[in-house]
Amino acid sequence: MLPTRWHRQAVQAVCRVRDPGCVITDVPSVTDAVLVLLSEPVDLMVVDMGLAGDMLGVLLHHARRSAPRAKTALFRAEPNSASTATTGDLSQGHAWSDMEATLDRLLQDA
Repeated sequence: MLPTRWHRQAVQAVCRVRDPGCVITDVPSVTDAVLVLLSEPVDLMVVDMGLAGDMLGVLLHHARRSAPRAKTALFRAEPNSASTATTGDLSQGHAWSDMEATLDRLLQDA
């Protein structure tokens, strides 16, 4: 679940550099993400915490049950960006500005 086309393209570029044969599934909602978790193998889940909102806990619960080995990268809005996350979101997750390094680290261990 990614907020803009730029985010989607950036995540895809990092993943494809690390694993050119990877399959990337982009979903628009938590419901769609849960359906993917229930129907396909998932190695890495990238989530914008602002888009997941109150359903983030549900998504993480399903991820732990359906894909226990999958790695999860949670990202939040930058404090000074136009789409600033709520105060609760700022205490957890990675900043989108750290996306490349975060994904590279997670994919390195895969």
